[in-house]
Amino acid sequence: MMKIDGNVRFPSSLRKILCGGEAVERELIENMYRHKHNDAKILNIYGPTECTIECIACVLEDSMEPGQIPLGRA
Repeated sequence: MMKIDGNVRFPSSLRKILCGGEAVERELIENMYRHKHNDAKILNIYGPTECTIECIACVLEDSMEPGQIPLGRA
């Protein structure tokens, strides 16, 4: 799992943050929203483990309701 500490600064040119490979934990998404200072979108992505092709994605908003992080739709 990726961790974000207080020293992280996302570049202002960053447009998308893609999270994939394992289930995304809410704490990570909340930390990303606290540390990003632009309009970058955070996406939870999924694809076959044998390659890097992603087949579905979901934009994760900072106002998400409690519960499991959604994957999105194909």
